[in-house]
Amino acid sequence: MKVAGTNRNNNTGEIIIAFNTNPLVIGNVSDLAFATTMLHESIHAYLTAFFYDDPTAATMTYPQLFEKYTKKKAFSNGAQHETIARDFITDLAASIKNYGELKGYHLDKQIYDDIAWKGLLETDAFKNLSDVDKSRITDRIMAEQYDTRKDKGVTQKGVRMGC
Repeated sequence: MKVAGTNRNNNTGEIIIAFNTNPLVIGNVSDLAFATTMLHESIHAYLTAFFYDDPTAATMTYPQLFEKYTKKKAFSNGAQHETIARDFITDLAASIKNYGELKGYHLDKQIYDDIAWKGLLETDAFKNLSDVDKSRITDRIMAEQYDTRKDKGVTQKGVRMGC
């Protein structure tokens, strides 16, 4: 099940971030997982707004507009995930670390680096990681989102939100 999603209302231009409220999805979520999702979806909102909000379009020729339209269609959720994994993953991890430190957590940087991949497991960048890294990252994400990796010795480091 999807944890959250970001969409643009084509009639109003509003960017809408929706969070899944199904208890099966959020019942055991930690604050670190939720903060990661909020940051991840905020990047989607930024990319969507940046891409669609272009005042120069009024002066474009038809071929330029066609090319722009084609790129818009290609700038799907998957393409945005590739962009986040390639261009934002380090900043995303640093922001999550900053959040954790503000909450008083004293965690290894690797935990923040790993949870930053939440929502990006289908990207080429993730797939190109070593199997050891992919396993560690997936375990961390599952622990923070669902509290389900205790059998592997991976426990939630954030505080369960009790949603």
